[in-house]
Amino acid sequence: MLGIITRLGPKTAPCLRHCTSQLKGLFGSKYINRPRLYSQAKGVGPNKDTIIKLLENIKSQQDAQKYLEHFSDSGEHKFAIIKVGGAVLTDHLDTLASSLKFLQEAGLYPIVVHGAGPQLNKLLTEANIEPQYHEGIRITDATTLEIVRSVFQQENLKLVEALEKQGARARSINGGVFIAEHLNKEQYGFVGQIVDINRKAIDSCIATGALPILTSIAETKDGQILNVNADVAASILARAIQPLKVVYLNEKDGIMHGETGKKMDVIDLTHDYEELSRQPWFRYGTKLKINQIKELLEGLPQSSSVSVISPAHLTRELLTYSGGGTLIRRGITIHTRKPSNNEQALATLVNNKAKIDATPYLESLPSETKIYHDEEYSMAAILSPLPKLNNIPFLTCLVGNNLEHLWDSIRRENPKLVWITDKEAESFEWHLMRSDGSFKFGTSVVLWYGLSREEAASIITQFDDSHLGPTKSVQSNVAQRTGVRSYSTAASPQLRVGLIGARGHTGQELVQLINSHPNMRLTHISSRELSGKILESYTKEQIRYELIPADVIGQMR
Repeated sequence: MLGIITRLGPKTAPCLRHCTSQLKGLFGSKYINRPRLYSQAKGVGPNKDTIIKLLENIKSQQDAQKYLEHFSDSGEHKFAIIKVGGAVLTDHLDTLASSLKFLQEAGLYPIVVHGAGPQLNKLLTEANIEPQYHEGIRITDATTLEIVRSVFQQENLKLVEALEKQGARARSINGGVFIAEHLNKEQYGFVGQIVDINRKAIDSCIATGALPILTSIAETKDGQILNVNADVAASILARAIQPLKVVYLNEKDGIMHGETGKKMDVIDLTHDYEELSRQPWFRYGTKLKINQIKELLEGLPQSSSVSVISPAHLTRELLTYSGGGTLIRRGITIHTRKPSNNEQALATLVNNKAKIDATPYLESLPSETKIYHDEEYSMAAILSPLPKLNNIPFLTCLVGNNLEHLWDSIRRENPKLVWITDKEAESFEWHLMRSDGSFKFGTSVVLWYGLSREEAASIITQFDDSHLGPTKSVQSNVAQRTGVRSYSTAASPQLRVGLIGARGHTGQELVQLINSHPNMRLTHISSRELSGKILESYTKEQIRYELIPADVIGQMR
């Protein structure tokens, strides 16, 4: 019996209802009966193509929950501010417009602030004007200011027209948002220092269902136009708006390590900034960019973050936990220590979160145990090296909120780790995404990272009751077990899926979703024209298109 049977094709109608029902089946109706998103204009909602693209981006229950619930809890117009560089407008205009259109159709309204540095330099060269700088700031005389205003208006309208050409609604905002004073008129000319933000034009734009597209042109209170840096404008706007996310778009899809040349996935400023500052390659543009972001994040809520990413991966970064590009966050100081004679603060946290009496367990912790916690004891983890596991650390307790910082500290200090979680727990996907592999262990799943599968298999066979630590943990859902049960070399899929008539675009999008989902398996795919051919886009196992008789379809329904 297949878990899901669906008929896909050009006559499937209506597609929106169909795809919504797919999402309900995959992730549960509580994630799909979505509340009003805080940045969604009245009367504007996702269309069928958006839902199809959303299926491509959503790869787990965690991602579905992030899109459908997380954004609804943060107040009005606080989704994201996106700073777009001039080079992106020149080389990736259509990709940027497509990503922004998708976000709008998903009911989300990011505020876009763009620059035009390369375009401005080109026009100045053509006018035989040599750009002048002082301490990295462009000196702007009256002639340069006129070119600045012209090129910003031109690039702004170019982006708005590209959006409207693709069917998105957008509004050009060339002034009235950034209120400024002269930075130093004698030194810099018509360069502004932003002193205030006027949100009326932005709020009005979003209320009508249009994307606000802002230039980094500022004005004094008496109407004098001033030139301001686009990065600075986006940063000050972010402090006023307090968004969940600030995004800097670039062509490299992130910030590259100066020695390895590889993209840095995460920069945790609390732990990484000092080390970066000591690197000989950490200078010039890279240093300036990260210093600006560091200053920005110090004025934003702890939950806010900054991403540096390419336009092609913008939607993945904003809508999924997997994200892309380089994520930069303030970080939280995590303390690591041995057990002490007084664990009252830790016991209070575990008792409140896990709803158990953890005192007896905490009083009996081995001396080799490592305890991780933040300053306020809002999160904690307990790791104990187990002799039968070749002294590989075993995670016996993980409690709290916003656990990414805690998890990063654990991974940084422990190249190998074993832990256990309940397969039915809401946090199961979170744990699975952070593991290298898993085994079934009764009704639970043992997970690990840093081990080969053979090494993990030999270790898991030695599990017994003494390995399981506290009776319960909110995040890891550790529970007391009675003996070791048989295990398999992989957790069985929760759901087997059959797609009938899945040759078209919608079917292929669902194939990709199933292929990336850890608890789904595609067992049948039907196509009259492709019968017998291998489905190349499915990589978990080899599967061929087939003809499924009508009576079999009826039984599977």
